[in-house]
Amino acid sequence: MSSADFKELLLHHLAPGLGCVITLMMFVSPLHAIQHVRKKQCLGELNPLPLVAIIANCMVWLIYGCFTRDPYIIAPNGPGLMLGVFFSFSAYGFAGHK
Repeated sequence: MSSADFKELLLHHLAPGLGCVITLMMFVSPLHAIQHVRKKQCLGELNPLPLVAIIANCMVWLIYGCFTRDPYIIAPNGPGLMLGVFFSFSAYGFAGHK
């Protein structure tokens, strides 16, 4: 494998793939808090606004990824959108009226 081949592999596949993994880990991070909310049936100190922000963030990136046809943008934001919807609806059921 030449230096140019390795550079292309690193820049065009390994680095974006690692970005997908890190992004998915970021989207999964509220899962423990949501499980706690569902178990205790109250939000406690959890702020639900970042959960809604996950939905908005993923929708915008999915639209951009579809226009640019970039699988490294689409791949993590599809599941991220679904997780954001799940998290938001889970928290919405236990939110108080303010």
